[in-house]
Amino acid sequence: MLSKVGPDAEAGWSVPGIAVRLLAVIALFGAYALGWVRAMAVRPTATSSIDIKQTLKELSELTGLLDKVIDTNVTGATPLPVLYGHIHMAKTGGTSLNGLLANKFERVCGHKGYSYDAYADNERAKKEKEAGKRVTTHPFGQEWSRSRVNPAVMKMTGYENCDYISHEESWSFWKTKFGEKRFHGMAMELHVPCRSPIDHLMSQCNFRHKALRCAGLSDEEFFRAIDSCMVMLDRFGRDLLNSFTVRCFDFRQQFTKYIDHMAGILQRRRLESTPYIKRETNRPRNKTSECIWGDQPMYAKAEAYLISKYDYYKFCDKCMGSADEITRNTTITD
Repeated sequence: MLSKVGPDAEAGWSVPGIAVRLLAVIALFGAYALGWVRAMAVRPTATSSIDIKQTLKELSELTGLLDKVIDTNVTGATPLPVLYGHIHMAKTGGTSLNGLLANKFERVCGHKGYSYDAYADNERAKKEKEAGKRVTTHPFGQEWSRSRVNPAVMKMTGYENCDYISHEESWSFWKTKFGEKRFHGMAMELHVPCRSPIDHLMSQCNFRHKALRCAGLSDEEFFRAIDSCMVMLDRFGRDLLNSFTVRCFDFRQQFTKYIDHMAGILQRRRLESTPYIKRETNRPRNKTSECIWGDQPMYAKAEAYLISKYDYYKFCDKCMGSADEITRNTTITD
């Protein structure tokens, strides 16, 4: 797992760049060795053993420095101290986020796209859009594609060459695979997108092709209708807080502040396909037909129910605005 070392990291890949750095280090070693030989020739014998030990220690430290110089300049990157995981909650823009990150940065591994072929996949999407086609994660009617990777293929490929992993599995996937540093002894930081509970609820109802009624329902019927709209909220579970550092971000800021945050961590790709073409996963939504926006008592009742029942909304309610929010200085509103 590697990250960028600076904007000029690619310079280290050039043959002249590597040669110049290696020659500089060799010259440094030569000068150091010559100075050591001369010093030994004039120093008293009684203190030479102490001087030799000190010199050998310094040479050992210099050798370690050489290893780092060669590694940095030949590869253009250094290892990340932790892995990053994106818990892709349904209907929070995660398909586009995964695709954008894979297109911009190296070693992004996700159900909705990998870095290594993101360029070609986005070029394909651009041609489809130019031809007037609706761009989805199911090109040519296929169940799986490079914009929607088969989870079985992800499992078979493994995550050893990933810096950032985006997945749509149950929360237990993260704990079983990466919890307690069981993945090669590496720590993982999980990132959770947070959306206004009511806006998220209505987006899920739209996905389920359901209309949430505001009148003529008992509380029990209303809550049951809310539950019927939920889309895989088991992707987050409070037990994750016991095994990982878990941070949140405002889903409205994911393509600006959140990507800027990750840009300071992940390594930029050499080539990026622009503009990124959004893959459509939802039918158009008409908010004016949603009664809850004009019914404040039902709005408040639904919001309180969601936060009290579901771990995801409870986590977001506590995390947003706290030091654990990556996109701080914004407030979560509708």
